[in-house]
This record gives sequence, C-alpha cells and structure tokens, in this order.
Amino acid sequence: MAESKHTPGPWLVVKCDGGFRAFDTDDWTIIGQNKIVPALVWGGVAFEEGKANARLIAAAPEMLEALQAARSILDEQISPNACAMADAAIAKAIGG
Repeated sequence: MAESKHTPGPWLVVKCDGGFRAFDTDDWTIIGQNKIVPALVWGGVAFEEGKANARLIAAAPEMLEALQAARSILDEQISPNACAMADAAIAKAIGG
C-alpha cells in the first residue's frame, strides 16, 4: 500500500477571528502539525454546516488510519465488497 503524503494528524479546527489573512469570522481553519494549514472551510455556507464540514475534514487523518487498520483485518470471505471499498477509499485519500 502506498505511503500517505498528507500533513500528519491530528488536525485541529480553529475559528478564524477576522485577522487571519483575508478570511472573515465565518471561516474555519484546519491546522495540522507545525501549524501547517491543510484546509480552510469558507464561511459561504451556513455557520453550523461550515463548522461540521471543518470537523469532518479535521478527522480525515484519524479516519484514514482507522480505515487502514480495518482493511488489514477484513476477510474477503466475510465481506467480498468491503475490501474493494476500503481499498478505493484509501487510494482516494492518499492519491494512489
């Protein structure tokens, strides 16, 4: 399986305060290790929807790790499609 090249987790969700570059207070910043910003959720969507989107994005490194762990123990005999689905999701996540 290919190595992932994304900013390592954990990622945190931080609400922009209006002073972070040109972003306004409805924006959400995703902050990774070494204060790298792998994502920004624009405030153009409803406030709670934007916050939920930001939390989902911030969980991506942990979800990828969990999926990779689950994939390593899936048995093709138990769930024939599960391995293919897991492989496709992992490949999409790491660009493979």
